[in-house]
Amino acid sequence: MGTDYIFSSAFIRSQERKMLRDEQFRSMIASNNIDEICNTIQNAGYGSESEPFTPTNYQEVVGQSKKEWANEISVLSEQYEGLKVLAYINDYHNIKVLVKAEALGIDRSDILLETGTLSTDVMTEAVLNRKSDNVTPFMYQAIMESVEGLARTGDPQYVDTTCDKYCFKDINESVDIADNEFIKGFIRLYTDIINVMTFLRVKAVGGSWSYFKDVFVDGGNVDELEFSRVSEADAATFAKAFTGSDMGDALTVGREHYEKTGDFYLMEKLCDEALMEYIEKAKTISYGPEVLFAYMIAKDIEAKNIRILMGGKLAGVEPEKLAERIRRTYE
Repeated sequence: MGTDYIFSSAFIRSQERKMLRDEQFRSMIASNNIDEICNTIQNAGYGSESEPFTPTNYQEVVGQSKKEWANEISVLSEQYEGLKVLAYINDYHNIKVLVKAEALGIDRSDILLETGTLSTDVMTEAVLNRKSDNVTPFMYQAIMESVEGLARTGDPQYVDTTCDKYCFKDINESVDIADNEFIKGFIRLYTDIINVMTFLRVKAVGGSWSYFKDVFVDGGNVDELEFSRVSEADAATFAKAFTGSDMGDALTVGREHYEKTGDFYLMEKLCDEALMEYIEKAKTISYGPEVLFAYMIAKDIEAKNIRILMGGKLAGVEPEKLAERIRRTYE
């Protein structure tokens, strides 16, 4: 399989050199010149001469860039199943948005993502008309359970956790077909992260174990039985259960910060950095689907960093505070 990716891997390696580095983010964080910041980001492939990257259109330009490189990877990989991970995550993001917006009677099509396996038009029709024709069986189950659960509980988090559960069913089905150990390892780590974050959020609002059990996502390094064993343990014991999960500081430094402040931002950042550390293993692989997969995840985190940076700059966030939220880059 790897030899099928010699050309595409070489192309991706050339694209990696254009990505923003930690040093560039540090310079932009320290800078007060918004034009220079926008120029640096545009030189990294966000925007063009006809549609330059600006403070007023940065959200749209980043979204369009994500769509372009997602399509590019799709062509390069010839629809390789293992590379559908982000596309499925974006599909389920759209389900979450549409279900919540329908319940509130508002239009939030402005935050739908065009980088899923299905177009936003198809997904909108599926959610609003409860149609199963063009979505996966798991997507349809997510739609129906989310609509019913939100109506019954009035809790938007129910939609999030239900969609996450079914999202990973679609992802794991794809990953099983692809049968790539590197990608499988990433999904196990990502599943652990979803379960830990969900568990802490449920615990924060006094939710029961039975509720968490219903939304627990299978397929991580830590199964449901082990999770239940340490669910009431202190933070140190809880973290030990994940020693084989590569979550690193997220379960120690990140959780400690959350428990002191009630703010998840540091834990979320450290979880993203654990994912980044994992995909950096692909740097040692000359060619193969792993190269494309790692680039896809790295670009998604880069786009997140750009949005954090621009949002912070426009809101007047102090450089020190902004630096705390920027994730490490793919180097």
